[in-house]
Amino acid sequence: MKINQHIFNKFKIHEFDDKQSGGKVIKWFNDNISSPENRLILGTTALATQPFFDLYNKEVDEKTRNISCARTVAKIIAGTLTGVAIRAGYIYLTKNFSAVGRLDTKTLINVGRAGQIKTKEVIITKAKQFFTPSQAKVNNSHEYNQYQNTIGTGLAIVTMVFTNFIIDAPLTKFLTTRILKKIETPENKTSPKPKEVVNG
Repeated sequence: MKINQHIFNKFKIHEFDDKQSGGKVIKWFNDNISSPENRLILGTTALATQPFFDLYNKEVDEKTRNISCARTVAKIIAGTLTGVAIRAGYIYLTKNFSAVGRLDTKTLINVGRAGQIKTKEVIITKAKQFFTPSQAKVNNSHEYNQYQNTIGTGLAIVTMVFTNFIIDAPLTKFLTTRILKKIETPENKTSPKPKEVVNG
């Protein structure tokens, strides 16, 4: 596919000098953290910080704080679950359908993330080369692995435009109700009794 070849050509890996400030760290993250793992890290960080801003916002009453906190936690959990699952699924799909080699021959395809050696043997068919660039010659190089991750992540982002409404929204609503029941105090669950008016 010509469009895939154009994308693959963009992945010329820049070699960081380990002596440069932060170069070693950047290279390690680039080689070892996949797109799903990156989304999981973002979700975990958000879950550990954002709800506290809502829960301890003294400018609103306690019931409003509880509702806001529950909604924030629910949105983070729903977004992280779908984000990680869809990214991982599409990257796995891309790796399985971007084999390099001649048709009807056996080959090893890389199903591991960057920096890992994890392969499986497949028979190459046209379907197995659906995402394969037209001039691809290397199957498990670092550049090719990054290409597969990028194609998978791109497909996931397009899909998540729809899953935000189909999955995230109803899941967030469900989780908000459940979480709110856990954090609400008995005083907030009952409405205050109206004051009696004494005619005198």
